[in-house]
Amino acid sequence: MVKVIGLKTYIPEDYNENFKVGGYVKFFKIFSISDNQVILGANDSHLNFRAVVKNDASKYYNIKVITLVEFNNTKGKIYMSIIKPFHRLVVKQMVKNAFKN
Repeated sequence: MVKVIGLKTYIPEDYNENFKVGGYVKFFKIFSISDNQVILGANDSHLNFRAVVKNDASKYYNIKVITLVEFNNTKGKIYMSIIKPFHRLVVKQMVKNAFKN
């Protein structure tokens, strides 16, 4: 699907798994790290994506995930319209996986 739309599927030249700004968590680049939040994302010719992962220290449901998408052209809008119905499920699974690790 991503290849059909033309989104990047290669490993970037600066790829590294160091947990610091400029490192990567899977295929998301780390843009910012603070005491209680991390901003991850990816830029593409079709869209730019950011995920804000925040620990608000609540007793329950303390991990919050905010996702942002900036469309660069029509291909990005088409891609997102296809992915959107599954987006919440994917984010929930990512949080569960992170909790297990």
